[in-house]
Amino acid sequence: MGDTATAALDSTQAVADALVKNVLENRRAGNDRLMLAAAWADMHQVPPGVKDGEHPGAEGTPEVARFAVEELSVLIEKHVHAGRQVVADALNLRHRHPRLWARVQAYEVEAWVAAQTARRVAAAGLSAVQARWVDEETAGALAELPVGRYFTVLDAKVIEADQALAEARRGEAMQRRFVRKTRLNEHGLKGLYAMATFTGVDTVYATVDRAASILML
Repeated sequence: MGDTATAALDSTQAVADALVKNVLENRRAGNDRLMLAAAWADMHQVPPGVKDGEHPGAEGTPEVARFAVEELSVLIEKHVHAGRQVVADALNLRHRHPRLWARVQAYEVEAWVAAQTARRVAAAGLSAVQARWVDEETAGALAELPVGRYFTVLDAKVIEADQALAEARRGEAMQRRFVRKTRLNEHGLKGLYAMATFTGVDTVYATVDRAASILML
C-alpha cells in the first residue's frame, strides 16, 4: 500500500477497518499456504518404501515424492528446508491434529500458532494416537486463552500424554548441563554461559552477582 492508497483513508474508522482487513488477509494467506501444501502433498504421495519418497511429517502422515518438496520450495520461494517444514506442518496438522486443522481451514487460528503446536508435539516424539489426544485436550484452551498461556497448557498436555517419554527426555537434557567461559573479546572481557535447571541458573547468577558486589567494594 503506497502513499496514494493511504491518502484515501481519511478517517480513524477507515484506517481501523483497513487494519482489520489486513489482519484477516494475512491470516487467510498463512492458512491457505498450509492447505495448499497439504493438497500438493496429496498429489505427490508415494507408497512406503519407494526410493524417491520421503516422510517430512511425523508418525501417522503419508510419504511424498522427494522432488515434490523441492518443487514446492521453489514455488513458495523458500529454501528446501523451509519448504519441507511447511509440508510437515500441513501433514502433521491434518493427520495428527484434526480439531486444530479444522480451525485452520475455518481461519479461526493463526497459521504460526497451529504450526508451532504441531512442531512441539512432533518434537516430543508423541505417536499419532497421543497427538490426537493432545489435540482433543487443548482444543478448548486455544479458543479461551491467550497464546502464551495456551502453549503452557499444550506443553503440560504433551508431558501428560507420555510421562515416561517426557521423563526420559528430561534425563537426557539434564546430562547436557554445563558452565562455559566465552573467548576473550577485543575489550579484554570474557563471558560466562550456563545451561542448567532454573534453580541452578538462579543460584549461579546470585553467586556471581554477590562476588561482583564484593569486588566493587
